[in-house]
Amino acid sequence: MAAAKQGVFSEPKYYIDLASILIADDPLAARDALFMALSQYGNVEQEIDGHITGMLMTLSMDIENYRMAYVWTKVTNHFADSSDNSQLVALSSQYSLPVDILDRLADDITGAIESREFDARALKIERL
Repeated sequence: MAAAKQGVFSEPKYYIDLASILIADDPLAARDALFMALSQYGNVEQEIDGHITGMLMTLSMDIENYRMAYVWTKVTNHFADSSDNSQLVALSSQYSLPVDILDRLADDITGAIESREFDARALKIERL
């Protein structure tokens, strides 16, 4: 993981593979590896792997971070061209989430991914 944090991997797929290994034992390290995968798309001419946002959504649910689960569900729905917001509605009502703030963050993340400028620190994702 130390090598991954130093940006040794040059392609997103290596960070995705690392996240898959880490997810059971260290979910936060897995999350960070997925963030690194998203940030690496600025350096390569590859189609963005839509499974990354789905993995982040599932991981957020697993660690009971429902705010981030809401955000990553919204981002995943965007990239899947899904208009089914039932999971978003369920999360927001069950956990009394600040939807306006989370929607803005989801839009910021979506824009950053689409422009290949994703930076988790700049987006202040850790604050949730």
